[in-house]
Amino acid sequence: MKLVWTKSHLPLSLVIRGITGEPCSHFAFVFDSGPKGLMFESNLLGTHPVFFASALKGFGAMTIVHEKDITIPLDLEDSIWDYIVENYDDKPYDYSGAVYTGLMVLRNRIFKTPIPAVNKWADTGTYYCDELYNILTKFIPSLPQVQVQGTCVTPESLWQRMKDMEIKT
Repeated sequence: MKLVWTKSHLPLSLVIRGITGEPCSHFAFVFDSGPKGLMFESNLLGTHPVFFASALKGFGAMTIVHEKDITIPLDLEDSIWDYIVENYDDKPYDYSGAVYTGLMVLRNRIFKTPIPAVNKWADTGTYYCDELYNILTKFIPSLPQVQVQGTCVTPESLWQRMKDMEIKT
């Protein structure tokens, strides 16, 4: 399994990176992390799996900015996949939560005000990309226990919290 933080040349990625001032605009996880693996993500269309190789090429091609490999037993990876497909596939995108996070991050950059711990506009049952992270912490306790759902965590701030951690399963 691999965790990936990405960017693309699409307008939304440019806007997100412009607002946050950060190098990546997206977070996802990849199962069977070879070049033809399946990636589970949330984008403007909601939560869904996509072919990882396809996401890295063609129109809107993603570029990997950061990645973290997690070695877990195949049966655990399969269990995570099954759980995600049964419980999180085809959930709506958290538009209001993403906008609030963007506004709070931009406000912090301009006025140096603290970023709130709670996302007041987060919509329960909807997800923007890094809000999916907490699914993994249920299965892999050695992952950093960063509460993302309902907060103002950006993909880059999630990366910063876990980049130096060694993840053991």
